[in-house]
Amino acid sequence: MKKHSVLAGLLALNALGHRATAQTSPAARSVALDTVAVTGKVQQLTLLPPGERATRFGGLPLPPGLPLPPGRRVAVRFQPPAAGHEYDIRSVTLHCSVLFNASATGSLLVQLAPADSTGEPTSRYLLPAPYVLTARQVRRARRGTLTLGLQGQLALPPQGVFVLLTGAPAPGEAFVADTMKLEKLGGEQRRVAYVQVRSQTSGTTRLVSAADYISLLTIVTTEQPVTWSSGRDQRWRRASLSVPQLPRYRPHNYWVELGVTEL
Repeated sequence: MKKHSVLAGLLALNALGHRATAQTSPAARSVALDTVAVTGKVQQLTLLPPGERATRFGGLPLPPGLPLPPGRRVAVRFQPPAAGHEYDIRSVTLHCSVLFNASATGSLLVQLAPADSTGEPTSRYLLPAPYVLTARQVRRARRGTLTLGLQGQLALPPQGVFVLLTGAPAPGEAFVADTMKLEKLGGEQRRVAYVQVRSQTSGTTRLVSAADYISLLTIVTTEQPVTWSSGRDQRWRRASLSVPQLPRYRPHNYWVELGVTEL
């Protein structure tokens, strides 16, 4: 079991000023000093939310992944490793479920947004357009891991940044409605979530199980989660550390990584 933590080795460079004094002597010479530039190595860091990847938690098995059907949004917050230091964002890495995505459908939109004064995601997006990942791309990803590189310079805000992940229909389809169906699972009748989508070419509709959309891996945490989520009402809610009415609830963060460069 690999312990995930923020891999941050921070480098501080101090420029020391030196004073040169000339001593008068019969053989005194005038020496011209070259200009000396002090440079340091650029540090590339990988930031992770708190937690660790596990298959069981409290004696209970963990799901192989949590799906993001159309309309569902999650946001994972990342903050600068050290106050007063400046960082540029260089990449976003997603860890998707290999098992659940073997026959997945849908798309995943990836965007960045700063946090507001309360720590909630804002609607001021930092990317001109979201990355669009399809289920086919996820299936082809090695071990379900996709890294999205950013071009140009994008500073990590002092108050932190959210990686926003939004579930969407498959290319060529449009969302119609959410619905529930009663199905027999494990000998019991249970309500199962479905999504109704419409083909943009033929106009026909079909029902897709919400569990069939792209699934992301999670990491279990004993700290306050840094993951937020929202549904059709578009209201952000922070994940809880515990839910009294759900004794089997396991606090978690989505397994997302943010690559940054310390300036």
